Amino acid sequence: MSDTNISNELLESYMLAHYHVYGSPSFILKIGHYSPELNDINKTSSKKIAAFITAFNPASIELSNQENIERNQQLEKKLRYFILITFMARGNAMKAIRQANKVF
Repeated sequence: MSDTNISNELLESYMLAHYHVYGSPSFILKIGHYSPELNDINKTSSKKIAAFITAFNPASIELSNQENIERNQQLEKKLRYFILITFMARGNAMKAIRQANKVF
C-alpha cells in the first residue's frame, strides 16, 4: 500500500460528492450520511458490508478516459471472482462543489 497525500480541497471534494448508484432502485450515497436504500440492500443480502470502489484515477492521479475505462473493466472482472453484489455507480464531485459554493 502506498502513502498518498490528499489535499484538503480534494478530500472535501470527495466528502461533498454525490455517489450515484444505479441499482433497483437507483439512489445517491454521500459520505457520512445514512442511506436507507443501502440499508434495505443489506437487509435482503447475506452481505453486511458495502464499499464504493473504482479503478478511475488511482491515488487521485488523473488518467485518460480510455485508460480509466480499461482499468475499471479489469476491476469488474476481478470483483466477479469474489461473488460480490455489484452495482454500476458514478461519483460526481464537481456538482457537489458548485452546490456548496452557491451564494444565496
